[in-house]
Amino acid sequence: MIPDTIRLDSDPSRGRLQSCEKCGLGCADEARYCSGCGAPLPSQIDQEFKKKRIELYKRNDVRQFISWALRSSEEIRPQRNGETGDYTYVMLGENPLKIISELESIDVLEKFLIDTTPSCPSCQHSNFYIDYLCPVDKHRGLSRGIMIEHYACAYTDFESNFKSGDDLKCPKCKRILKLIGTDYRKIDKIYNCSACGKFFNTPLIELTCRMCDRVTRPDEVMMQQVYAYRIRPEARSELLTHCSLETPILRLMERQGITITSSKPLRGLSGIEHTFDMYGLKDETEFVLDIVSAANEIGPESVVGFFAKVYDTKPPRAILVVMPNVTKETQRLCSMYGIEVVAGKDTDEIIERLMVLLTQTQPASPAHIFALNALK
Repeated sequence: MIPDTIRLDSDPSRGRLQSCEKCGLGCADEARYCSGCGAPLPSQIDQEFKKKRIELYKRNDVRQFISWALRSSEEIRPQRNGETGDYTYVMLGENPLKIISELESIDVLEKFLIDTTPSCPSCQHSNFYIDYLCPVDKHRGLSRGIMIEHYACAYTDFESNFKSGDDLKCPKCKRILKLIGTDYRKIDKIYNCSACGKFFNTPLIELTCRMCDRVTRPDEVMMQQVYAYRIRPEARSELLTHCSLETPILRLMERQGITITSSKPLRGLSGIEHTFDMYGLKDETEFVLDIVSAANEIGPESVVGFFAKVYDTKPPRAILVVMPNVTKETQRLCSMYGIEVVAGKDTDEIIERLMVLLTQTQPASPAHIFALNALK
């Protein structure tokens, strides 16, 4: 008798069942592998996926990426390069597709189609010169316009060549064209070759790759699918627990005796209400804190909103937590606005430096920068 495996048609009182996806054998809910074929059961697959996710979260590049994804927007969309025509994830570091692929493989991210682009078969870039050619002699000297066919003499030409004052006059037989459908007909958007004189509806199209000069017809190009990604709803709480900066920061500030309120609006001198990521109060001293993360150093353009909020509300202590670091220009602006900056390449480093900062009653200078070169 096999204690953790039962048939689907067995006594239901023996426990909950999970069915092997490979052979269909019914197994006890606590079973990890099917005793019939040895395949991992759904519960075991879920556990293995979770272990892989937790292990992946320990990598700094993955933590930075997830922190950025959680705080930026609901969707991770590529941007199209104006020079090459390619879609790239330029805001996410040197090799974001590797991280995206890893997170998708363990069900953290899900992808959805946003575009399909024609690409060169040789170099896979999507940047072409487009040329229209005559399908008869391949000549490039083409004109396009409205064509008139005179029924009486069968002469055809562009409408502009029939015009004579306010009338339409056939250049061949010199008759005045009066009634459309009786004397003549019009064909809109027709092409004419200046070399052979032929009229045609559809020109031959050639695509010349700007990157490698290969000449390709439209039916020869590669069709590349472009995807955007979003965090799966069921993975969000796990990401917040293991990767977000907010949870460990909240715990640290509570240990320091700071009463924390997330996203509390403060009214500024302008009368406008501003919302910070965190609002804290200790011994009647107010703290405001914002968190900003990126793949590379954070420039002034990424924190200008925080500068504006601090300038308007003028809190006693304003703290900017950044991952991984700030530029010199950002440091200079923080000094001007009296903002304390805590920067680190990962969550542990940031928490360590924030703890040092919070033990100070007041900042040592108008802007105390705990950056990557600190505490060494």
